[in-house]
Amino acid sequence: MNFPRLRFLLAFGLNFFFLPQSTFALHFVVYGDARTFPKKHQEVVDGIAKVKPELILFSGDLWDGYALKTEGCQKKFKSILLKNPEVAKLLKSNRYLVSRGNHEEVAELLSFKPTLVRENKEVYAFSQGNAFFVSLGMDPKLSLNFLDSALNSDEAKRAKWKFIFSHFPTYSSGDHGAQGSPELEKLCDKYHVDIAFHGHDHTYERTQQIFSGAIVDSTDLLKKQKGTVYIVSGGGGAPLYKVGHNWWTHYSESTLNFCDIVTTDSSATVTAKLPDGKAIDSFTIHASID
Repeated sequence: MNFPRLRFLLAFGLNFFFLPQSTFALHFVVYGDARTFPKKHQEVVDGIAKVKPELILFSGDLWDGYALKTEGCQKKFKSILLKNPEVAKLLKSNRYLVSRGNHEEVAELLSFKPTLVRENKEVYAFSQGNAFFVSLGMDPKLSLNFLDSALNSDEAKRAKWKFIFSHFPTYSSGDHGAQGSPELEKLCDKYHVDIAFHGHDHTYERTQQIFSGAIVDSTDLLKKQKGTVYIVSGGGGAPLYKVGHNWWTHYSESTLNFCDIVTTDSSATVTAKLPDGKAIDSFTIHASID
């Protein structure tokens, strides 16, 4: 027996077993507003499939315009997701999750099979990996009590990262526009929500890191618990909107897009990508060492 080789293998195995938890990541994607143009939506989904996420979050406006009847719209939408085995697997295992948009009724969302929500509800919360997520439905202002309760839960407190997603944005320089939401932001500040993802405007826009309605950091290397970043990722295939640049804007572009996110216990990195995989924006939030 080759004892030096055995000792090496045992040492390697023990070192691998005791690797710090920060080496184990959660990889997920966020995008939204896929209505109207199924071919464009297919481009985005094909791009998402290539990065092979563990979870997909969708910020609303699913399939309106895909067919004359709702049943046809849902069938076409499902066919787009099922084309790629990686995405199909997530859909079938309840890891393709939606926050309802204004172009679908609650009943339409809840009737889709396989389910696109948790607990058969439009507004829900869940954990995966080291992160806690809250879906606030179409209008987050209508779900503030639920958000408060969810973020105050033991489950949320145990999570390293906190994310929320909804359709209507908190900040947006697009056609619909949004200039902040004080009550929502108070809860994000109180519970140290890291990122809020939204849709509705068919653009990509990322704010600076914001706390108490003001910019606290305008760099690409941010610190956890210092504030929240608000993102619009509404480039899933719907007609693109014009986008401007306001006091809160770090980067904005009118383009098809999705957000590719990787978290470890020490950092969360967000990269906004075009369907072909080209990065248009990226930033990292670094966590303090407990």
